[in-house]
Amino acid sequence: METYGEINFVGKCRYNCFYCLSNQMDQLRKDTVSGPDHMSTHFSEWKGFGEYINKLKERGLKKIFLSSTNTDPLDYKYFGDLVSYLQDDLGFSIGIRTSGYLLGNNVEPVSRMRDEISFSINSFDRNTFKKITGSDQFVDTDAIFNFIEKYGEGRNIRVSIVITKYNVEDANKLIDKIRDRKLKVRYVQFRKVYRRVPIDGDENQMIFDRIKKDFSSKYHKVGGYFESDMFDVNGVTVSFWEDVFCINNVKSVNYWINGVETENSLLVDGYVEGRKILYEGN
Repeated sequence: METYGEINFVGKCRYNCFYCLSNQMDQLRKDTVSGPDHMSTHFSEWKGFGEYINKLKERGLKKIFLSSTNTDPLDYKYFGDLVSYLQDDLGFSIGIRTSGYLLGNNVEPVSRMRDEISFSINSFDRNTFKKITGSDQFVDTDAIFNFIEKYGEGRNIRVSIVITKYNVEDANKLIDKIRDRKLKVRYVQFRKVYRRVPIDGDENQMIFDRIKKDFSSKYHKVGGYFESDMFDVNGVTVSFWEDVFCINNVKSVNYWINGVETENSLLVDGYVEGRKILYEGN
C-alpha cells in the first residue's frame, strides 16, 4: 500500500555529485537537456499534475515530499506558491529533501512545512565538497544549523550524508556538531551509495558497511525503519539507510514535473516505465 506522494523536480543541477541517482537515469538526463524549462513553469501548467493530485486524494494519501533526482526543489521559481497551494489550500502535509543551498531565500515556506524536512550535507570542507560535487558552490551548513536551531523544536527534521571515501570524517563531525549545538534533529541519516547494477568491491559501499559494523559493536540499537538500523550515538540517533526501496512495504506515488508518473519506488526503473506510458500509452 502507498504511504506518500513524491513530487520530483526536473532541471539542471549546480552540482555533479558522482554518486547521484541521476547518473543512472540516462533518459531523465536527456529529457532535461532537450525538454522545456520546467523549473520556471507554473505548477498549474505541469502536465497531468491535477490528475496526480486527485489520485493522491482518492487514495487517502496525506503526505507529499518535494524532492528530485537531478536538481533541487528550492530552485523552483514558484516554490513558495507551491507549498502554500499544496499545504494551505489542499490540506496536504508537505516535506522536502534539499541540499539547503538556497535555504536563505526560502526560510519562510520551508519553516511552515508540516512534514519531514531533510537536509543533505556532503562535507564541511570546501575541498572535499568540490571532490564530491564537482562544484565551488559550497553549502553554508551554518545556515542550515541556524535554521534547525530556530525552527527545530517539535519538528520532524533529519540531516543526511551519503557516505563516500572522501567524507568519513565529516560523518563523525556531523554527529558532533548536532550534539554540541543541541539541535532538535530527529535523526542523522548515513546513506549508502546506491547502485542499480551492483559493483563488486565498490569502495564507497564497503566503507559504509565498515562504519555500520563499527557502530553496531559500539552503540545501542534503538530501532529501525524496515532494514534501516538506528543507533543511539551518545544522545544522537543515527540511521544507516541502505536500499530499502527494494522492500515491498515502502511505497510512493511519484510524479516528475515533466508529466512522468510511476508507482514504482525504484525510481531509476520507474521513470523509464512512466515515461513510456506517458508518450506511448498503455
